[in-house]
This record gives sequence, C-alpha cells and structure tokens, in this order.
Amino acid sequence: MDWAAVLRWVPLLLWSPTFSGITPYAIVIMTIEVVAVGLLMGRKNIGMVLADAIYWLVIGMPLVYVFYHGVMDASVGSTTITMTKQAVNGVANTLLARLLYSGYALGTGSAKIAYRDLIYNLLSFFALYPALILLMVSSHDEFKKTDLQIRNDLVHETQLVRHRIDVWSHNRINEISHLAALATTLTPAQMQPRLVQSHRSDINFLRVGLLDSTSTTTAYSPQVDELGRSNIGKNFADRPFIPRLKESLKPMLSEVVLGQIGVPKPIVAVLAPVVKANEFNGHVAGVLSLNEIEQFLEKNAQSKTMLYTLLDTNGNVILTNHKDQQVMQPFARSNGSLHRLDDTISQWAPKLPPNTPSSERWKASSYLVDSPIGGLSEWRLILEQPVAPFQKMLYARYTSVLALLFILLFTSLVLAEFLSRIAVARVEQLTLFTKSLPEELSKGAEHVWPQSNVTEHHQLIERFKDMAASLSRQFSANKELTTSLENRVAERTEKLIASEEKFRLLVNNSHDIIYTLNEDGIFTFVSPAWTSLLGHPLEEVAGHSISKFVHPEDLSICTAALSGLFSTGQLQTNIEYRVRHADKSWRWHISSAVPIKDEAGMVIGAEGIAKDITVQKELEDAVRQLAFHDALTNLPNRRLLTDRLGQVMAASRRTTSYAALMFLDLDNFKTLNDTHGHDVGDLLLMEVAKRLTDSVREMDTVARFGGDEFVVLLGDLGDTEPDAKAGVVAEKIRTTLAQPFLLTVGQTAATHKVVKHYCSASIGVVVFMNHDLSQEEVLKRADDAMYQAKEAGRNSIRFHKGSPARA
Repeated sequence: MDWAAVLRWVPLLLWSPTFSGITPYAIVIMTIEVVAVGLLMGRKNIGMVLADAIYWLVIGMPLVYVFYHGVMDASVGSTTITMTKQAVNGVANTLLARLLYSGYALGTGSAKIAYRDLIYNLLSFFALYPALILLMVSSHDEFKKTDLQIRNDLVHETQLVRHRIDVWSHNRINEISHLAALATTLTPAQMQPRLVQSHRSDINFLRVGLLDSTSTTTAYSPQVDELGRSNIGKNFADRPFIPRLKESLKPMLSEVVLGQIGVPKPIVAVLAPVVKANEFNGHVAGVLSLNEIEQFLEKNAQSKTMLYTLLDTNGNVILTNHKDQQVMQPFARSNGSLHRLDDTISQWAPKLPPNTPSSERWKASSYLVDSPIGGLSEWRLILEQPVAPFQKMLYARYTSVLALLFILLFTSLVLAEFLSRIAVARVEQLTLFTKSLPEELSKGAEHVWPQSNVTEHHQLIERFKDMAASLSRQFSANKELTTSLENRVAERTEKLIASEEKFRLLVNNSHDIIYTLNEDGIFTFVSPAWTSLLGHPLEEVAGHSISKFVHPEDLSICTAALSGLFSTGQLQTNIEYRVRHADKSWRWHISSAVPIKDEAGMVIGAEGIAKDITVQKELEDAVRQLAFHDALTNLPNRRLLTDRLGQVMAASRRTTSYAALMFLDLDNFKTLNDTHGHDVGDLLLMEVAKRLTDSVREMDTVARFGGDEFVVLLGDLGDTEPDAKAGVVAEKIRTTLAQPFLLTVGQTAATHKVVKHYCSASIGVVVFMNHDLSQEEVLKRADDAMYQAKEAGRNSIRFHKGSPARA
C-alpha cells in the first residue's frame, strides 16, 4: 500500500467545517477516517471520494451516533441530523478538497493527477454540489423562518399576557384607590361596610383593610382571620413598601412579603395612600389572590411551551412555572450568558461542557422578553420560549432531506466510479502496453498494438506507433555511439589516473603547506607539510576552522581575505598571519589562495599555499630594532626621537596643549671612564637609562642622543602652568640621578667588585605649543639651556629664556 500517497491527503480530509469545534471524539472519527480511506484506496483500488463515502456509510455514521448519543448524551433527533450532516459534509468536503488539489497540481505541475480521477471527481461534483447548495439555501431559510416565528410568537404572547395583567391590576388599583378616597372623609367605622362589600364582590381580593398613618389596621375585612384572631389593631409599619408609599403618594403594587394575618404565606397587595391636605394619613391595602393570573399564565404556557416568571420590584419571584425557582426567593439562573438580540428580545444560553455540539447549545437556549407591570413598574413579567420544541420540528425536516441527499450522493459516486473506469480503460491498457516498449524495441521484438474505436484513443495509438518506429532507429544509432564513447572514456580515465598520481607526488613532497577551505573557513584538505612545519597531526586539522590555529589578532585579516575571495572570485595574495605551533609557539606564514568554482561558475571553495616566513620576520624585527634603538641602552635613538618629536609637535598644534623637551648631559662621566674603563661607563649609561624611564610616564619618550647625552620628551602637559609641570619632572630626574650608582664589575668571584659612583646631570628644558619652530630649533634651544645649567655649576635645571614658546 502506498502510505505516502495516503498521508499526502491527510490535510485535505481534515479540512472540513463538519468538525469546526474539534472534540476528542471528532479527532478519533477523523483518525479512523484517514486509516479506513487509506486501506480502501490501497487494497481495493477505489477512489478517495468513494472510499470516504463507504467509510461514512459503514463506520463513520455509527461512530457519530455512539459518541453523540451514547457518550455526549445528545438527543436522538439531534444525533440523527448531526450524523447525516457530518457524513454529507465529510464526503462533500473530501470531493472539493480533491478537486482543489487537482487544480493546483495541474496548474503548478507539482504532482501527477490520474485522468480517471478527474473524470470521476467532476461527475461527482456536478451531481452533488448543486443539490447541496440548494439544501444549504433552503436550510438557511428554514432556520430564519423558525427563528422569526419564535420571536414573533414570543412578542405576541408577551403583549397578550401583559395586557391581561395590566387590565387585571388596573381594576384592583381603581377599587382600592376609590376606597382610599372615601377614607379621607369617612371614619373607620363608616369604612368598615364598604371594605366588606369590596372584599366580597371581588374574588381577587383575599383581604381588604384600612390602616392609619402609623400603619395600624382600623377597619378590616374579614375582621377575624382563619385562626379566630382579630385583624383590627395590627401594626404593619415594618413593611418595606410603606416608605415608598409615603414618598410617592400614588397607588402601587407591593413586593412579595410573608403574610402576618392568619397562616403565614407569601402575599402581594394593591396599596393606595389616604391623602389629606397633601399629607399621608394612612392607606388602604388589598391583599391579592393571583389564582386568575396564574391560571391564565399556565394555560398559555401549556399551549405555547413557554415559561413565565412574575417578579416584584426587588427581583423576588411572585409567580413562576420554572421548576428551579421558588416564590419569595430572588430570581436566579444557572451559569450561562444573556445576549440582547434587539430592543425587545434576549437570548439565554446556559453554560454547557466544552465539547457540547453547537446544535445542542442552540437547543438548550431560550428566547425571552422582560416587561414592566404596574403604573410605577413595580413588577416585571418574564416570558421565555425554549428553542428545543422548535429545533425538534426543524431537525425532523432536515433529517429526511439529508438522508435523501446522502443516498443521492452515494448513488452518484458509485455511478461516477463505473463511468470513469469505462472512460479510461483503453488508456490504462495502452499505458501497460507501453511500459515495456523501450526494452522490447531495444531487443528488436515484434508487438501487437491495441485497437480502439474512440477517435482520441486511436490517434494516441498511432502517435505511439510513429514514436516506436523512431525509437527503433535511434536505438541502432545509440549502440554505435555508446561503443565509441566507452572507448574514449577508457582512454581519458587512464590519462586522469596518471595526472592524479603526479599531483599527489607534488603535494606530498612540497615543503610548503597546500590546503583547501570551504566558505565557513573550515579546512577540507591540508598537505603533509602542515605536520612537518607546525607539528599537528593532519586528522586534527581537516574538518576544523582556521580560528583554531590562526592568532586572534590576525584572524580578521584571514576572514576578510576569505570573504573577498568568495564574494569577488578573485585571487588573494600575500596574506601574512601567525599560526599556532603544536608546542604553543606562533609561526609566521604568508599565503595566497585561488577560488574553486563549480560548473556554473559559482565559488564553492578556496585552494591555497602557505609558506613559513618566521625566520624572515625575526630578521626584519632585528633590523628594525637596530635602526631605531640604541644598542647599549635599548632606548630610542636620534632617528626614532625625531619621529616622535614630530608627532608631539603635531599633537600640540592640534590640541593647543603644551609639550616639553629636556636635554640632559651627565656630570663627571669622563672621570668614571678614565678611572674604571669604558665597561663601567657603559654600566652607568644603562643604569641612567633605567632611572630616566622610571621617572616619566609611559606615554613620554626617553632617548639616548649620543655619548652621555639623553633627551626626555614630555607630551600633553595641558594648557596651564606648563613650566611648573615640566619643572616637577625635571626636578624628579635631577634628584633621581643624583643618588649614588652601585656598579657591579667582573663576572667571577675573583674579579667581582662594586664601584660606587656619584653622578649628576645638567638639564636644559624648552616648553612649546602651537609653534612655528622646526625640530632642530627645539633641540637647539634645549641644548642651549643645558649648557646654561652646566655653566651655573652643574646638577641644575635651566629653562630656555623663550619658554613657554607661543608661536
């Protein structure tokens, strides 16, 4: 079985709005779908779409029924329509996905598509999708009609019930208001018969009473409760509606409270204030019987499958047919959400488990209207219409239509499979026939071509015949050409082997290192000369980066050259750098490299040769040391001093900072030479050089000018008090040199002795900044100042008279 082909279609099988809310059950169903379709395609040679239809008919639909009805406890009606819908959607989406993929593959040439598949899929598409589109449109219309019907019925019923309750409450309010008006002119005794008349004439009144300004009953009907206790003289000042009644001075409906007359039970009342001279003087209360309203609401609820709830001003339940609500308790729903659909209607959706199908969520929801009741909107009426009864009717219609559509779909797929096989049978026969055609033509075998009465097939067979005749001629010519090429290849192979042997001898016996690198600076080859020159075994070099061996300070030079070679494709020459020896020392190499290019001319590597120039570099360093330093003291000589003086003078002009030059001549140096010889004199000069170097900054220069003459060059003395700063350094030098020198003479114990010598220095100083003087003039001025110091008695410091020199 070609599982690679099956897996290529997995994303298309999973592309389906059927499982828009992916659940673990949906994942299981889709996984089984992939495996089942793959097995049918591989072993039964059935097309993907037909295989998917067989899966849904035999396995998929039963699985959906088990999961939705058995596991998720969905209703049979909901499960049936979900099962049929998912089967239709699954097959339709697989067909659409197959067509989309085929179109993409044909347009981009990214994959081969079977001709039979194209015919089969197109026949199925044009048989299924028009019916599916019509079903979608009609289903959408049915849903809109159902939704509109629910809303219209709910609004109509709300208007009817509200009108009935408004009329009912208005009649009670009018009666109580009439009694309150009489109470303004009549005594309680005179009011008693009128209360009895109102009570007995209206069955909607359980009790009617007159209360004074302190909310104490002064007249009441009936006068005695069912327990035989008098109803006169009872105080109801604690009732929560009394303050509102005193404030508004208008008739109102009370909230639901627990009755205090007779057996305690929830009651509501109509209240009307007794007003004299615009002041509250008591009220008339009529305790209501809600039997008439309750019967009316129950009758409508049973015929319309509606739920009703009558709430007081505090949101407590007065009447309801909700099984989970209780009278006198706050109206509270379970967890869920309330969405406003328009100015009148809202939709309540309870919170359900995450895996609940969307159809079940809609079924569990209700449409509701919340309306005020009473002149002061003291009560609220909530009418709810559950969706479940309407969904049941809607699903009954959907199920039959979807079942018919699935039967039509399956029949169309089977018919399309049969027709597509007939349409491509001759093409498949020709494919099998031509599979071994080249081999048979190369052997010169005779063969019988298939025949067909279909014009296109006949033309295709004739073209194959012409092609076969042409191939036969080409095979003969190719045999002769192949023999000739084999002879040439053998000859060139012998020459290549000889050339490679010469190259190998050259590389292995070269004293210079031959290497190749890739673009990342990794050695891909090094010659044996690497080991002889640097000591590293070859296996420790190949496959490693140049950064492992090149000195860190020189690595940028090498990487820049390598980058230039790869970017420009140009030869890189005379690259000097240091390489680490196996003994941890550094050796100087000079290298040149050429690009290695592929057949397309792209640079794919670098090939180079490296030569050890360590001895040459050491000789250059020695020559440089001799050219610019004094051989005895290792101090800069006159040539290097001239260069540094030029730098300091340029920096002084650029930064407007002072600098100073000191000319020193040792006192009593000739006496030491004459007494102990030139060797001791040389020891003194080296010790003087050390003391001078230790007395100045690292940035300053101490140079031997010749004989016993030294020069100290001080740079960057700032722009204030340069004489004082130079004088401090000069005094430090004079004091240091005035200390006794202990000079060790002799190399053996027999000849070893220590010469103690006192030596001072005469120092001439010139300070300059932004000068117009030449170097020779600066040195001459310092020299003149030094002679002034000697004439002044030696061991002294003299500044040139023109210091500080400001040009």
